[in-house]
Amino acid sequence: AAREAFLPVGSTIGQSGGLEEAWDGSGAVSAADGVAERSGVGAGFSEQTPCIDLSGYTLPRVVVFDLDETCWDHFGLDHKPPFKPPFTWSGSAVCDATGRPVEVFPDLPQILLSLHNHGVTLAVASHDGKPEWCRQVMDSYVLDFDTGLCWGQLIPEELTFIKYSGKYWPGKTQHFQDIRENMPGGPCEFSEMLVLDDSKSICQQAHRLGAHAVRCNNGGVTVAKLIEGLSYMTPARGVKRKNGDAV
Repeated sequence: AAREAFLPVGSTIGQSGGLEEAWDGSGAVSAADGVAERSGVGAGFSEQTPCIDLSGYTLPRVVVFDLDETCWDHFGLDHKPPFKPPFTWSGSAVCDATGRPVEVFPDLPQILLSLHNHGVTLAVASHDGKPEWCRQVMDSYVLDFDTGLCWGQLIPEELTFIKYSGKYWPGKTQHFQDIRENMPGGPCEFSEMLVLDDSKSICQQAHRLGAHAVRCNNGGVTVAKLIEGLSYMTPARGVKRKNGDAV
């Protein structure tokens, strides 16, 4: 059976996915254990990568992810130089027909699987110009090598809004409203929604609706950004908000 390792909130995970600071408490996790190693940007989730212990935080009903420059390090999958579908899993990354990997930010697999394991619904709100390509990348990206669980399996079609025209442009207010209305079990309150996006203006739009948002620019989504967002939803932790949340 795979070893289950939970990272205490006080530990730090760097962009490479490695532990920068080990916890020396009971059941300690250390860099020497190799539990946090991944092969860098684009690599999938490993059974040896620690899950995030989110106990003690107020969890949202839904976390909404932007894609471009938030989940992967590309302005758009069709941005120059464009990718060339089809996309397939190479064993360590999703690659296009030429073998070029989609550069997923290294903390993303851990974040997705940890939220899923804690029962949080996941959604996508994106302006990428190639929704079919995005879905193919997500459906191909393996998060758990043992079970074959893929990113796309965690994102229901009814909560996937990759739209960039009409009422879905230039903002994402309509994306967020549609996600709210399509939530399993009935609509959520915007206060139960956490948005992770690289755009300051999109985060501000989410705030105006009453949602929580964290800007994930300069390196995309990270464990630290997720914890920051959850801290805003857990006032007892005493995190001071900046204009509502961090932007």
